Amino acid sequence: MDIDLKFDNRNDRLLISLNEGSNDLNWWLTRRITLRLIKAWAEKLELVGLPKIDAYNQNYPRDISLEHKLSLEFDGPKPKKETRKTVQVIHLVEEINISVSSLGCQLQFKSKNKDASFNITRMQSHAILEMLSSVVKKAQWLDKVEWPKWL
Repeated sequence: MDIDLKFDNRNDRLLISLNEGSNDLNWWLTRRITLRLIKAWAEKLELVGLPKIDAYNQNYPRDISLEHKLSLEFDGPKPKKETRKTVQVIHLVEEINISVSSLGCQLQFKSKNKDASFNITRMQSHAILEMLSSVVKKAQWLDKVEWPKWL
């Protein structure tokens, strides 16, 4: 599966494009949905451990940050070459369901007109979370607003 993620400043949204062979889907992610997705996905990854391997002594405490770094070592997010691609339909994500297992994740995006499910590996999960994190920071969605004292 090819995944591309871009911040659209004019719409203040993220455009996530998912391509599986001939199936090409484009989704708008709002700030609210994106920040909730990152939080919930990271929490679920932390709760569900990796599969047990008999040859490996698993008495050591689990380190999710090490899992994340190792996942990105060979298959981390890479910038895509800019292509002039005409996007036909972009669906506005209204709800995301996510389930995490020891081997992978399933994401389900829902909009008014379209539902789609995607199965990805844990390694791909870490790569997508890294991409989301990077774009959210560049979009300055985490910056706090300085309110006037009179409000």
